Parts: sequence; C-alpha cells; structure tokens
Amino acid sequence: MLTPWRMGLNERQMKAVRCAKENSSINLSALKKAFPDVTEKTLYRDLQGLVAKKIFKETGEKRGRKYQIR
Repeated sequence: MLTPWRMGLNERQMKAVRCAKENSSINLSALKKAFPDVTEKTLYRDLQGLVAKKIFKETGEKRGRKYQIR
C-alpha cells in the first residue's frame, strides 16, 4: 500500500482525505473551515490534485461540488 507521503500528498490533502472518509465527502467550504489561513485558490488546487491522482472523484457543479473517495 502506498503511504500518503509516497503519493506526494501535502498535509492539507491528507486532512481532506481523512475528512472525506469520516463524512463520505468533502467540499471546498469544509476545507476552508479547517484551514482558514490558506487561500481558497490553494485549497481548490489541493482538491484538484487529489482528483488528478484519482483519490477523489468530483460530483456536482460550481458551489455544489463535492469530492468523494474513489
């Protein structure tokens, strides 16, 4: 099994994965609450990175978008 750091995940991405496992999904708003000092753009890039690595799948559009574990 690949460990998070071998997959190139940062701390925010690892927390997003943990939250998605606990709650069945996560969205940008929830991640903003967890990391209030990080810009929305950076958090969005973190989520998109997880989608690109095929860890998350996206559902919904724009403000209704959610990210779930594949």
